[in-house]
Amino acid sequence: MSSRPSLKAHGLKRLSDADASLLMSRFSEIEVKEVVYGCGDDKAPGPDGFNFKFIKKFWSILSADFMNIMNDFYETGFISRGVGSSFITLIPKNSAPSRLGDYRPITLIGVTSKVISKVLANRLKKSDMLRQLGFPSRWCQWVEGILVSARSSVLVNGAPTFEFDCKKGIRQGDPLSPFLFVIVMEALSSLFKKASDIGVFDGMRLPNGGPEVNHFLYVDDAMVLGKWTNFNFNNLKRILRIFIYVRAFVLISINLHYTVWG
Repeated sequence: MSSRPSLKAHGLKRLSDADASLLMSRFSEIEVKEVVYGCGDDKAPGPDGFNFKFIKKFWSILSADFMNIMNDFYETGFISRGVGSSFITLIPKNSAPSRLGDYRPITLIGVTSKVISKVLANRLKKSDMLRQLGFPSRWCQWVEGILVSARSSVLVNGAPTFEFDCKKGIRQGDPLSPFLFVIVMEALSSLFKKASDIGVFDGMRLPNGGPEVNHFLYVDDAMVLGKWTNFNFNNLKRILRIFIYVRAFVLISINLHYTVWG
């Protein structure tokens, strides 16, 4: 992966030892089976053509192979080239599409790759982990393994083009995507907190001795609250420039709104 300048985040909480231990426990057949049976039968298959209906029907035969894959991933953090492959295609937004805007792209990720991502995503849902950081190095290696293994080819009239590496982050449809997005946005939140602490951004001071609020984050929206001054706007541009330049490995897209105070 290409190198980026590092960002020393300000005021982040850290993962507890107990939560870190939970993240790093061995993958069990029970949690893998729960992921498999929790996915829709007809979910779009990847290049291998198998969907979850097939995997569920023959789980008694395939479970040992799945656990071998999961155990190998646990040790190496590596996903083989075929497993990481996927298709990109367009699906219509309405019943009578007539222009490009009437379609949206989706990524058809293979069953095995999706199971690996969803097992990790399910672990991230527990113990308020998304509000804390300090993930173990092996966990970071697993996430990097998912990212560097991502490959796609585009379906044109039903036929795939050449395969290429996805070097700009998580693919659409990957179960890890929303969780990694939230973690990355912690970096933006820390930049605003640091700016407030050192007095380079004036946010909204709540009454009766309340704290200063300078931003809200929701899904892919960011609302910045501050005074209508050149001082604030210039420093806001600097904050966003730093964040965009050194953000982590997940490709992000946010809608930014500025709310005037005072």
